[in-house]
Amino acid sequence: MKSKIRILNIFIIAIIVILVVPIGINFLLPIEIDRFNILGDVKQWFNFWSAYAGAVVSGLITLWVLYKTLRQNQENHINQKEYTKKLNEEQRIFQVNLLKNQAKQKWLENLKQTVIDNLDLIDFRHIERLSKRITIINSNKEILDEISQLERKVKQIDINFSILYSNSFITNEQKLYKNQLSKAAENMIKILSTFSSYLIKLDKTITETNRRIDNFEKLKEPDKKSQAALLIARENGIKQSEEHRKNIISVVENYKEKVETINKILKYSTLNLIISEERMINKELKSYC
Repeated sequence: MKSKIRILNIFIIAIIVILVVPIGINFLLPIEIDRFNILGDVKQWFNFWSAYAGAVVSGLITLWVLYKTLRQNQENHINQKEYTKKLNEEQRIFQVNLLKNQAKQKWLENLKQTVIDNLDLIDFRHIERLSKRITIINSNKEILDEISQLERKVKQIDINFSILYSNSFITNEQKLYKNQLSKAAENMIKILSTFSSYLIKLDKTITETNRRIDNFEKLKEPDKKSQAALLIARENGIKQSEEHRKNIISVVENYKEKVETINKILKYSTLNLIISEERMINKELKSYC
């Protein structure tokens, strides 16, 4: 602003000088001064000054146009720089938001996969399939190992889900799902633990029966009494094992209705959770645009 005022003052002074000097010359030329001769007449001086003034005015106009051009170029450069800076900032924000959205979408996919895995782990059909494979003749160690593996996975359910949310649950849908998941996992672990304890009792009975049979079979010349005892031991072992197996089936069936009720509620809260998270992510995406 100060620069514009200074330049304007220079132009005003220049115009005043151009206007005043001819008037001054008009008064000075007729005056005769001793020992000071004025070369040329009045007409020549005015012609000279007219040409000189024209050149000065033309030069000033040229300077003014040049100044305005440079000034305009400078302003254009500043505006272009500001525009480029703004455009770059907008592109940067867009890229950041795009990355955020991609991360959110990936997180949502992880969430969907996690809740699907959770529903699969607490599916009561796993228990039913294992119970149908129970044998009363040989050891059920393989089934016990599968129960142990399933139990470890179910215990990890709560931790894996909490990691997705950094253990911070804000919305009602998140809290409800977390509570229902914990309840379903606890119930599943209880069933697996009971199942395992009953199965261990069954295997002890099978082991003891097989041990007695082996002892009888080791006799070189078993008498009728020994043979009768062998049959009784075998029958009693099978009978006890069958009772244990029936008890396991009965326990499994007793848990079934309760498990299915809990799982239905969990499925409902799972659906609400996914809908809620998708809605929030879509809302964030719209805010980026």
